[in-house]
Amino acid sequence: MLIYGVIPLFSNYLTQVMKDSLYSIFVVLLITLITESLLGQKATVFHMICIGLTAIGVCLLRNNGIYIIYALLIGLILCNIIKRQKIYILLLFPFIVAVIINTSYNSILLPSLGIQSGSVKEALSIPFQQTARYVKEYPEEVTEEEAYIISEVLDYENLAELYNPDLSDSVKGTYTGKNEMLPAYFRVWFSMFLKHPGVYLEATLNNCYAFFYVNVGGMQSNGIIITTQNLDEELQFDEFENMFKWRVRLRRAIIQFSQLPLISLLCNCGVHFWIAIYLTIKLSVNRHGKLLLLLIPSAVGILVCIAGPTYYNCGLRYALPIIYANPFLVSISGKLLNDYKLSEGELKKCEC
Repeated sequence: MLIYGVIPLFSNYLTQVMKDSLYSIFVVLLITLITESLLGQKATVFHMICIGLTAIGVCLLRNNGIYIIYALLIGLILCNIIKRQKIYILLLFPFIVAVIINTSYNSILLPSLGIQSGSVKEALSIPFQQTARYVKEYPEEVTEEEAYIISEVLDYENLAELYNPDLSDSVKGTYTGKNEMLPAYFRVWFSMFLKHPGVYLEATLNNCYAFFYVNVGGMQSNGIIITTQNLDEELQFDEFENMFKWRVRLRRAIIQFSQLPLISLLCNCGVHFWIAIYLTIKLSVNRHGKLLLLLIPSAVGILVCIAGPTYYNCGLRYALPIIYANPFLVSISGKLLNDYKLSEGELKKCEC
């Protein structure tokens, strides 16, 4: 509560009625409900309904929410195969219902209302960036056939100039919408990968490194300034000159507060990502299957950030589910790992 209530960066997001904040809250709620089921052995009908409704919320608030549900389903199936406990079987049902409802909503209800689905380009930031970097660095190696196929999907003529290592929107925005050409494009994409795999790796890392870069104070400009940019122009409201001055002063104070020694670490996206990665490694070594299930949403969130357009264009919002879940996951993991050590110590005493 102190972290998210006192640090203005987080309360700034929490007070905005936007899909990313609501989605992140639903993800954390889902993790806590699963924790109650796995560790508290809560398997009542009411509790399963709560999990199902929360899972549906995760799916509907963001398109990538369904990937968390799929990953949790796979994890639960593996737990059923390995341990065959009743709680894992019961937990399958709310997630299966969530998948059915999400599929019906996107594939039946929305099309029947004439609402079109989002463009496939939203999921193709990584390959499009890789192709653009290849064309920029090795234009002489692109054959006429390859250039033709790429031009059917992207603006090949201007691809090298449009390529921005930190942002994929410029390249992604040239997508022609010809989905039927994607199989041919991916054949070209794969053949280029075999020639220069390093280019693909560099393009991917350049686009997402800021999510992992532990640069103290690196989050503030992304979280505070960008989320409030151009408000005057968009809303076109008048305000007293003194109020405008105080708003500027308040914004500066918020940024300065977020740069304090300890606060700045908590305001750093890279710190939160490495906390989640450390927990995953630690729990894997200690073979805590139940806790690893709880880290699945964070793992999916990290993959979504890697596949996203950038960190620098308000990309912090993609990391909010990981950031909000970390305090709970750290505390519950620490408690259970400590209990595990205590039980091992008691076992050794009994053997002695």
